[in-house]
Amino acid sequence: MSGETSSDDLQRQRRNRLDCRNRPALAISEFQPEDRLYFSFDQSLVDDEATVKTEALRLPDFSCNWSRFSLPEDVRFRRGGRITDGCAAIQVEDVRYEGFANAVHDPICDEEPQNYSHVEVRQVPPGGDLQSEPPRRFKKGSKAKRNAWRRHIRNRLTILLHPTA
Repeated sequence: MSGETSSDDLQRQRRNRLDCRNRPALAISEFQPEDRLYFSFDQSLVDDEATVKTEALRLPDFSCNWSRFSLPEDVRFRRGGRITDGCAAIQVEDVRYEGFANAVHDPICDEEPQNYSHVEVRQVPPGGDLQSEPPRRFKKGSKAKRNAWRRHIRNRLTILLHPTA
């Protein structure tokens, strides 16, 4: 069994990555434009072009994992996650497309499984800026802008793990 990693070892490594361990949430300024955000999707959210449908990009408060603290497969082990889920990645600079949305570090520390890497992509209110934390559950403004943002994300994302049936 030399060179192999047991499922117990993998689970321990995942917990070590994702457990909060009294680490604080980080400020918006800590995100780098090239940081990746991982999100899950299932087979029903794959279109005829074998990419993620725009409907999978849900606002407000689109949940992702921050690559600084997570691996792509970790999205499968969140609350409600399935081992058959796929994983796609988007970059923070794409989330900030035309100042429409921003990434907010929002660790889940008060429930199991903990997820220190948890990020919410939140819509920026009119007059807001990318230096301030957008409010939760904000979903107002132009539907056309929201759809343009979704199309941009869809065109820029990378599928890292394909969902299985």
